[in-house]
Formats: sequence, structure tokens, C-alpha cells
Amino acid sequence: MGFVFQSAIAATLGLSGASDNFQLAWSIVTFGTIIFFTLVPILLVPRMENPETREVSIGDWPKFAILGALLTIAQLVAAELSSPQLGDILRWSALSHLFASTTAVPLAVAYIRKRFVVAGIGPAINGAALLVSFVTIGAGGNPSAIGACLAFGYLAQMLFVGFFGLYRSAPLRQSGQVPIRLFIFLVAFTLLSKFQPLLERFLSVGGPTGSTATLGFGQKLAQGLLLFAAFGLALTANATLARKVKSGDFDGAADLMAKTLVTTFVFSCVILLAAIPSRDLAIQILFVRGEFSTSDAHDVSDVLLAQFPWVIACALTGALTSYLYIERNYLRVATAAVIGLVVTYGVSHVLQGDFPVLAVPLASSAGSVVTLLWVSWLVIRSTIWPLLKAKLGDYRETLYFSGIVTTASFIAAVVFRSVSGPGSWFVNLGLTLILILFLLCLRLLRPLWAQCRAAVGGKL
Repeated sequence: MGFVFQSAIAATLGLSGASDNFQLAWSIVTFGTIIFFTLVPILLVPRMENPETREVSIGDWPKFAILGALLTIAQLVAAELSSPQLGDILRWSALSHLFASTTAVPLAVAYIRKRFVVAGIGPAINGAALLVSFVTIGAGGNPSAIGACLAFGYLAQMLFVGFFGLYRSAPLRQSGQVPIRLFIFLVAFTLLSKFQPLLERFLSVGGPTGSTATLGFGQKLAQGLLLFAAFGLALTANATLARKVKSGDFDGAADLMAKTLVTTFVFSCVILLAAIPSRDLAIQILFVRGEFSTSDAHDVSDVLLAQFPWVIACALTGALTSYLYIERNYLRVATAAVIGLVVTYGVSHVLQGDFPVLAVPLASSAGSVVTLLWVSWLVIRSTIWPLLKAKLGDYRETLYFSGIVTTASFIAAVVFRSVSGPGSWFVNLGLTLILILFLLCLRLLRPLWAQCRAAVGGKL
């Protein structure tokens, strides 16, 4: 649904200054709301459930509601300081933060009770409500209407997850399990760790008109690939992983973590091998209409290609940091976020002169890869690494094959694009051969997926 909404925006605004404003506003809203959804696995899920009584404490919701209100006020202030068009979008979408904050506790309950469908379908409900409201009220290029549609999407997600997440979820307790100092610390940590997309949008503002919109549409596609690649696997396994670590079952935790990492990596490779030959066609279908031209599609395709390393790096980083969060290594993970921000900022400025449109997406991929390397080093230094290393060794051939094929396919795509230009028959012919390799990799995923489902003990 998010793609369809982005398609409607692209057809209405194209790659214009108005589209730049929308993408910047979208990033600001998402930056605030993602804080609450990030706190679910790192703060609520590991602490809300009593392993002995199976009771779930839901008394921490006032902390989230207060934070949601503060972010709403902050966005309203930002709206007054922005340009009229950007300010209207920010003003009418400000309540999104309050709605997202109210969704956090029911979402955590859904994960703990293994209602993964309820938890996973929440973003789809958000996108569907966003699209329906956009079409129904005929928002078009009206900034105020677009902002209201953004808020309505989060309202729909709150109502859906709130009802089905808490429905028949007893036993529940009204007591809180999160100390206020820890809550404040983790909010600050999350603000830092999730600042990367917002930094990228601000960096792109300095480029030519349409640069922010091009980056936004390309990254939206990359985020869609990431959702397919990760499939919420690390998040759905988080509660089980936390229970194993707390009970001292490190062998079981290492086994689950290895299966999660391998499945995430192989699935990411499969998704990218499918996306490499089909990205131009997908962009043509999704975006080319109205104000969005074929030339615009080629620019977005280049951004998406530059973001492919980001997809795999983010998928693996999420799986690795799930364990670091359980071990409460927040400061070390925060250093990874800082390193990613510094690399992104530095690489972007180095490339800005020669690649004004691609500088930020290339810098984003560079930052995500460096962050992955740092997080991997943190896990290698942890107590679980010897066991995890042995478990990963069982999948050595699978990991090598998937990595080599995907890397070779990505390099081939970059070379074909550089030599032949966008939309060339030579590019399509070469990438069709890559699709054959993708079909071979499908055989690798099925047994891993079955093993991971069995280890998690729930429906993914």
C-alpha cells in the first residue's frame, strides 16, 4: 500500500520542489514514529513478560503517551519555522506521533503472545488507510490534505493493533517494568540510532531540485526490499531469543541466532537477485504516469541500484543488534550509529560535486556497510560468539554461494549500467541471466525457513 501511495504522489508531483517537500516531511514524521516501534523489541518485549507466571505488564503506556505528545508539539513548532508548503504537511501530520506512541504497548503484547500476523500487518493497515484517505478526499498536491492522510494512516494502525493485540491477551498487569531513567536513555539512544534517514534527506536538500524526491522514491523501494529480505525475522525471534538468554540456554540462543542470520542473509540475496533484473520494469509500472516521466524513472532506478548494499547491510545489522539489545549493550550500538552518520556525511560531501543525485544514496550504503562491520565486531567480542561461530559453520557453503552470486550479479549490473546506459537491451539481456541464478538460489531458502520457524515456535 505504501508503494501505491508513493505512486500516487509521484504521478501528482513528479520530481519537483513540492515533491521534495513531501519527502522531507515524510522523513520527519517517520523519524518520530519509528522511535516507538523501535522501542518495542529493545525495551518492551524483553521486560514486559514474567517468564514464570506468563503475565504481561502494560503499565508503561503513560511514558510512551507523554513522549508522543512531546514529539507532536515539537513537530508543530518545526512547522511554524518551515516554508509554507512544508509547514502545512508537518502541521497536519503532527498527531502521527501520538497515535504511534499509543500503538507501542499493544504491539509488544502481540509479539509476546506470538500474534505475529497482527503485529506484522499493522504497517499494511497504515498504508491502506493512507491510500484510501488520499484517494477519497482527493488530496492531490494539497499539502494540508497530504499531512492529514499521513496522520490517518497511523490512527488506523493504532486502532487495529490496539484491539487485536490486547484482545484476549490475559493475564495482563497494570504495573510498569521500565524505570524512567532507562526509558529516557533508550529514547535518546533511539533518536541517535534512527537519525540516519533524516540526515540523508537534509543532505539531499543541497542538491538540484528533485534530488530529495529522487532519493525518497528510490529509498522507499529499497525499504520495501528490506521488508521482504528481513521479513521481521529478527523481531519475531526476539522474544524467544530473550527467554533463552535469560534462562542461560546460550547454546539454544546461538542456534536460533545462527538460523536467523543465515535465513536473513540468504533471503536478502534472493530478493536482490530478483530485484536487479526487474527494477527498471517495476519502477516503470509503479511510477511512470502523470508528472513522473521515463527520465525520472531512470534516476530513481540508479538510486535503487546504489542502495542494494544498504538492503543486505541493514537486514544483517538488525539481526545482530537484536542480541546486543538483549545484552543491553546500548552504548556500543550507539557508537555504531555515530560511525554510520559520520561515514554517510563524509562520503556524501566527497561525492557531491561529481554525483549530485547519487552522492547521498552511495554514502548511505557506505555508512550502512561500515555500521554492519562495527556491529559484527561487537558480536564477535560477546560471550555468545564461540557458540554462534560453530553454528554458522554448518551453513558455510550456503553463505559463500549466496554471497558470491549476489556480489557478482551486483557488480555486473553496475558495469552494464555504466557501459550501456538506462533501459538498454544489453542491460536487460545480461540481467536476465542473473535471474536464472536467482532461481537456483530459491532452493537454498526453503529448508532454512522451515528450521527458523520451528526454532521460533510461532507463525511468522
